[in-house]
Amino acid sequence: FTIGGITGVVLSFSTLDFILHYSFYVVSHFLFVLSICAGLSFLSGVSFFFNLFFLINLYIKKS
Repeated sequence: FTIGGITGVVLSFSTLDFILHYSFYVVSHFLFVLSICAGLSFLSGVSFFFNLFFLINLYIKKS
């Protein structure tokens, strides 16, 4: 989220937002955030369903 977060901070300033509003900067901010969210959702889904599909525990318990 770092790149998307930094671009969001830049867009929060009203003068810069007014200048950048009709540019590809807003589109790239949206795509950065969306792609990172999709990637993290995929990885969390894999870690959640891995045990169900392959019957292997990913987490090792310390005794």
